Amino acid sequence: MATVFAHIALLLHLKPVNNVVMSLLFITIVFIILVGIMLILPITDNFGRIDEYYRFLGVFGILDVLGTIITPVVNTIVAKPETRKTDYPSGKDMAS
Repeated sequence: MATVFAHIALLLHLKPVNNVVMSLLFITIVFIILVGIMLILPITDNFGRIDEYYRFLGVFGILDVLGTIITPVVNTIVAKPETRKTDYPSGKDMAS
């Protein structure tokens, strides 16, 4: 559960710019919690073989990772140009 809290804490540093990003963030957090809870059962069950269970765990795990990657990217894409970070190490704007 510590990794679940750490993972969520990293995502909560994101400042959503609109409701779409907020929804993506909420859905991603739900998937993170689901995966964390679903990982408890195999540990307590001594890793018994339940194929459907592991398939669902894999699907939710993939959605967790996908949401973790997509949410900050979408937040950057939909941000207004004034709020984007434009100071690059070279001192030039990438658009120019």
